[in-house]
Amino acid sequence: MDIDTFRRRYMTTNDDREPAIDATPCPFLDGKMCSVYEDRPDACRGYPYVGGNISSRMIGIIERAETCPIIFAMLEELKDELGFRRLR
Repeated sequence: MDIDTFRRRYMTTNDDREPAIDATPCPFLDGKMCSVYEDRPDACRGYPYVGGNISSRMIGIIERAETCPIIFAMLEELKDELGFRRLR
């Protein structure tokens, strides 16, 4: 597939005006692994964007827990650390 076709079919511009994959979950996800890992776009290289001051992005990070194993694991560790117990 040529680059222009790939961009039209799979890419959009994220909030930072950077190119990003336009799908949830990513069409290149094979189970929990990226099938294009070595060639992924720069926006994917920084995903899930949990560095720096995350307070303004917290809701978006929590929403990604469903599709991102890194975020899911991070939230599970946080729940353990804080002693989170599910209410029933």
